[in-house]
Amino acid sequence: RRVIGNKIQKVEADISVNKVKLEKQTEWLKRKLRVMHMQRYGYLGDVVILLSTSEDIAQMMRKWRYIKELAEYNHKMLNSYKETIKNLAEQESHLKALHAELKKSEESFKGE
Repeated sequence: RRVIGNKIQKVEADISVNKVKLEKQTEWLKRKLRVMHMQRYGYLGDVVILLSTSEDIAQMMRKWRYIKELAEYNHKMLNSYKETIKNLAEQESHLKALHAELKKSEESFKGE
C-alpha cells in the first residue's frame, strides 16, 4: 500500500506541474488569439503590407525571416500545448488506475 501511495503522490505532483504549464500555455494562446483577432479586423498591419513597406530587398528579407521565425515559434507553442494536454490526460488516467489499485489493495487487506 505504501508503494501505491508513493506512486499516487508522484503522479499528483506531475499533474500539478502539468496544470501550471497548461495554464501558462493557455494564457499565451489567449494573447495570441487576441492578436490574430486584431489582425483580422485591420488593427495591425498585414504581412503583405509589412513586406511592401521595406526600403530594400535586404530589409524585406529580414522582415520575412522574422515572420517565418514567429510562425515557427507559434507552431512549436501549439504543439507543446497539445502535448501538455495529452500528458495531463494520461497522468490523470494513471492516477485513477492507481486509486483503483489502492482501493482494491485495501479491500483485500480488510478481508484478511
